Amino acid sequence: MQMFSLSKTGYMNMQSAQRSKNSKLTLIKRVFATGDPVEGTRGYTNDYNTSASVGADLLKKSGLPVESVQMVPSRVMDRDRTYSLAIALRNWFRKHNMSVHSVNVITENLHARRTRLLFEKALCPETSVGINVVPNPDYDPKYWWRYSEGVKDVASEAITYLHARFLFYPSGPKRDLRGRKALFHPERPPTLRT
Repeated sequence: MQMFSLSKTGYMNMQSAQRSKNSKLTLIKRVFATGDPVEGTRGYTNDYNTSASVGADLLKKSGLPVESVQMVPSRVMDRDRTYSLAIALRNWFRKHNMSVHSVNVITENLHARRTRLLFEKALCPETSVGINVVPNPDYDPKYWWRYSEGVKDVASEAITYLHARFLFYPSGPKRDLRGRKALFHPERPPTLRT
C-alpha cells in the first residue's frame, strides 16, 4: 500500500491539492494530512484548529474519498515543527499498529530537502521517505530572486536546512531558559494544568 503524508505546507491551497490529486493521489489508498496549530491561536487548542485539519478538509473537498484521508495533527508550535509533524505521524502509525515501509511526503519545493531529512530522522530506519513537491503558487520558482517573498523563502529555508543538517539532534523533552521542562513535547500530548 502506498502512503502519502502532506507536510505542514500540504494544505497550501486548493490548486496544489487538486494538482496532487490529479497526478499521484488517485493511485493510493491512504493520505495523512499532517500539520501544526494554526498561527494566531496562541498554540495548540484542539486537533481541529490545526493545519492538518485544514489540509484534510481541502483534500476531501477536492474529491478524495473521505475514508482515505486521515488527519494527523502535531501539537507543537514554534520550534522543530517539521520534525514534530514526522513524530506525530510515526506515533499515529504505532498507535494504530501500522507497519509502514515507505511514505511519500508532499510539500512545497523549497521545503523538500529539510522535510526529507527530518522525516527520515523520525521515521527511519523502518520507513523509507520519498518526497513529492509542488511549487509555491505565489511566485515563479524559476525566477524566485525577482520576488521579495522568493528571496525571503530561499534565504530562510537555506538557513533552516543547515540548522537541521548540522545542529539539530532529536532529544528528550525540551527545556525552557530556566531549565524547566517545556509545556509541549513532540513525543507526548500536552497536559492541562488545573
